[in-house]
Amino acid sequence: MASLYGRKSVYFAKFYEDGKRIRRSLATSSRTRALKLTGQIERDLANGKSIVGRKDSRVTISGEEYLSWAEDHKRPAAIAAEKIFWRRLVDSVKPQELGDTTQQQVGKFKERRMREGLKPKSSNEVLAALMAMLNHARKLGFFNGPNPFVGVERLRITLNPPNLLSAV
Repeated sequence: MASLYGRKSVYFAKFYEDGKRIRRSLATSSRTRALKLTGQIERDLANGKSIVGRKDSRVTISGEEYLSWAEDHKRPAAIAAEKIFWRRLVDSVKPQELGDTTQQQVGKFKERRMREGLKPKSSNEVLAALMAMLNHARKLGFFNGPNPFVGVERLRITLNPPNLLSAV
């Protein structure tokens, strides 16, 4: 459902897409034209057509931009680790653009890494670092789709106390 309102002789439509409120200028001062455009928006939403286009960037471009930012803001060891994490994700999932990665692919990536011998804490750190990289890509304007790492379940970490503190 889209609502219509006017400001300074220009009409705007307000609607929700994927749970996010969108306000869009209809670029008209005619109420009848604005009502027609609002009706078109409602039909598109009902048919599942995206009103707001997804902004997406090539994986290589956004990765380079992130690394140039990271060189000024992170330690060299963190940058080296993130390069490895990113390369393994790209080799595993093979996305062309940032938005091509899905939660299912991230879950399979996590399972594959666990089969390779990665411990649960390390796996969680890899997922957190990759999620932060995509969040930063969104902040830089390279990506505005959903972050596929958000819904991926983290692994439980068992706490083993040192032997010297346990009762014998």
